[in-house]
Amino acid sequence: MSGDGNGDAGGDAADAASHRVRVRGIYATALTRSLLDAGHDVVQASPPIRRRFDADLPAADHDASVETTDDRQGVGVAGDPDAVATLREHLLDVGHDALAWDDPAPLGAVFDGVVSETLGGGAVIDLGESGAEGYLPFDNTDGYVGEDDILRVQVLSPAAPWEDDRPVLDTRIRAMAGLATLVPGREGVRVNAVNPGPVATGRWDYLVEIMAEEQGLTFDQAMEVAENSIPLGRICEPQEVANVVTFLASEQASFVNGGVIDVDGGQEKALLEFDTIRAASENLD
Repeated sequence: MSGDGNGDAGGDAADAASHRVRVRGIYATALTRSLLDAGHDVVQASPPIRRRFDADLPAADHDASVETTDDRQGVGVAGDPDAVATLREHLLDVGHDALAWDDPAPLGAVFDGVVSETLGGGAVIDLGESGAEGYLPFDNTDGYVGEDDILRVQVLSPAAPWEDDRPVLDTRIRAMAGLATLVPGREGVRVNAVNPGPVATGRWDYLVEIMAEEQGLTFDQAMEVAENSIPLGRICEPQEVANVVTFLASEQASFVNGGVIDVDGGQEKALLEFDTIRAASENLD
């Protein structure tokens, strides 16, 4: 059983938090019964499960999902960390000889990975701070992939720790949340992301105040550092982000799909990296 999070949520249902759980896979009947008995709400149940249970199984959003793993040897739990921790402890209590681990590359997780090696049919991707590696089949990417390339990838199929295989990755990002999964190109659905840099809002002013205090600068000096870190020499206005979102949602962007649009003026470094701030502040008048 793979999971995300930890905590002590075992014991009677009255002692544990109740969560909304989506259940899928060959163990769905047994898991639904166990989760209902423990006081959880099972949501988005499949038609066969709804027919088998005389219970309220609403089509509501879920806190966590419990799904059979690809090898059918267990289940994976993914979702809100508190819900995952509670469900993990519950499943450990009801299972015989149950084994649980925190998966560093769980199903649906998205990483900005670096190609560390290319093989015959795909590439090995270093998933950064997770400490994990993944395997990206060349069929799951649209362009050429070479060593040291940086790619945004999503875990399509996780791997258990006792397996020799790496988790399988894909460059086509699926938005897995709520009551639906958005897949680029399916049934006319387009999925794009907007990635803003510094935007002139109250939250941005607050971050500049923190930066100024940490680095011994005035507010105006810290703002100048911020503006100098952007090739266009200024901070983005909220309307400029809204303009990009409006365009992507319009018919004019009908052939834009699976993209990540940076609205950062070409900024290359994270502004709040303090070594960068110190170097920039030394050049202030």
